[in-house]
Amino acid sequence: MEALELGKELWKTCRKIAEEYLGPNVNSAKVHDSGKEPVVLGIGHCHMDSCWLLPFAETKRKAARSWSHQCDWMDPYPELNLACSQALLAAETMEKLRFVALA
Repeated sequence: MEALELGKELWKTCRKIAEEYLGPNVNSAKVHDSGKEPVVLGIGHCHMDSCWLLPFAETKRKAARSWSHQCDWMDPYPELNLACSQALLAAETMEKLRFVALA
């Protein structure tokens, strides 16, 4: 959060990058006056704190429950996208879930 404090160099750099993409009105409400139809995307995210307060085996079970629940939502909502930030845990869990799905 320190990067968002006024006066910090990183904050200023981020605002300049935003201006490159959003134009010179990035710091005002005029940034929304583009005349274009907005596109809104929703992406589900499942973050697992690996071994934070749990043994790794329980972390893997928790990941399997959480991610399989999200996969269940993909049946009625095929446009659902899911992101996760723990690639190794995701790969191992999804491999196990694949075997369950094939059984």
